[in-house]
Amino acid sequence: MVARKGLARLDPLLLGLAAAAALLRFVGLGDQAYWGDEAHTAFFARLAPDEILPRMSEAEGTPPLYYLGVWAWMQLVGNGEATLRAISALAGTATVPVAYLAATEFVSRRAALATAALVALSPALIWYSQEARAYALAVLLGALSLLTFGRALREPTRGRLAAWALVSGAAAWTQYTAALLVVPEAAWLLLRSGAPRRVLAAVAGVGAIAAPAGLLLLEQNANGATPEWIKNVPRDIRGRQLPEQFLLGYGPPLMPLLAAAALVLALALWLLARRASADERRRAALPAALGVAVIAPPLVLSAVPSLDYLVTRNVLLALVPFAIVVAAGLTCSRAGRLGAAGLAGLLALAVVVTVWVAKTPTLQRPNWRDVAESVGPAAGARVVVVPDPVFAAPLHLYYLDSAELMPRSVRVAEIVVVQVDRSFKQDALDASSYSGLECWWGSFCAAPELKPLRRPPVAGFALAERRQTPGFVLSRYRSAEPRQVLQRRLVPPAAGAYQTLLQRPPG
Repeated sequence: MVARKGLARLDPLLLGLAAAAALLRFVGLGDQAYWGDEAHTAFFARLAPDEILPRMSEAEGTPPLYYLGVWAWMQLVGNGEATLRAISALAGTATVPVAYLAATEFVSRRAALATAALVALSPALIWYSQEARAYALAVLLGALSLLTFGRALREPTRGRLAAWALVSGAAAWTQYTAALLVVPEAAWLLLRSGAPRRVLAAVAGVGAIAAPAGLLLLEQNANGATPEWIKNVPRDIRGRQLPEQFLLGYGPPLMPLLAAAALVLALALWLLARRASADERRRAALPAALGVAVIAPPLVLSAVPSLDYLVTRNVLLALVPFAIVVAAGLTCSRAGRLGAAGLAGLLALAVVVTVWVAKTPTLQRPNWRDVAESVGPAAGARVVVVPDPVFAAPLHLYYLDSAELMPRSVRVAEIVVVQVDRSFKQDALDASSYSGLECWWGSFCAAPELKPLRRPPVAGFALAERRQTPGFVLSRYRSAEPRQVLQRRLVPPAAGAYQTLLQRPPG
């Protein structure tokens, strides 16, 4: 551990990196519509605070701290996509100086600047910093846990241990897998600290803070609220996604870009092993071990179906420790121009991928706002058929006013069918397949493959309008007078997982 006196001196380059991080995270923050998981965040944000915990125990597999924060935030600044995502953008920006300080604590200020640059330009962290979910906040709290752990390890005062306990407990209340980082930190403090009683008190404090979150997790498991969908994605795909998405984020860049990023990663490890001093290797070893501790258990447990929760977002807290290790290799005392070229290349790759994803329509979130605008307000009760209840959750939960699940039978004069535009979807698949990488399921390229509905879905209804929005085809069927519509006859079983909604006029 490197001795430090007070806070690291404010570095103009760090200020520039923080400004670049803010720019990348805040520009265009509200341009895209919510995707499925974000719609659930918007739904929870509209609940009263005393309703959030009971509903989360039934319908969410994450802890409540982020959602309580979102509720309080929206009381202050209002509603909307940019507003809701601003917490993640702020957390993602703040992670840059925190990662800098953590790298300063463990390695050196030279490595700290490289770490801050890697975090600021990370395509994966940029993506999550523009998503209304808890992951960016969890990464920030994980980085704070790493920083306070390093400081407490060097000098285990009551104040430093209390700070570590507080942020570590908050991390556990934000993402359950934060325990994979916090538990090894606690074990190392107990083994290596010169103040065992103080450390025991701090560890007990973390346990006291995190215990109620653990009880909530047990209740969520009992209610079936934990994310079982993860197991439906083949394990080998999720395993491949870990290095792909850690290095290059959530779009399908060309395989040569992934190979180039992997080459720089190998260079960093080679420099650390062959050109770094023994002291530099020792400093980088602890962040490396903590990063491995976050990823190794989900990798091993994924072989057991009931314990398989392996997915990139669940191990995202390993990214900052790994960034410190890569930075340590590329900036070690004898890395020279080779290390500088490797760092510049890795940052350039990150910029290319970020621009690529931003400029590729099929890699964005589905545009449910346009769909809702095209559907239009309801003049009378009508049925809206949407593609897959999970995929179309934003339309149901947020964008389509007064929508509810359709009962078994309803009397309406209008039926609107929303379908995935197969040509648009094929463009998305082509964009994914030629790269050799996997499509991320939050972008449009993961739209469900459903059988198209080509004829009037119910006798007595005729096609009145067909229009297209980016990614979707909307067909409007009308009857001269209201007719009784049976839910079971509206969508043929062979068509797949369409969902039927009933929409009434506002008021």
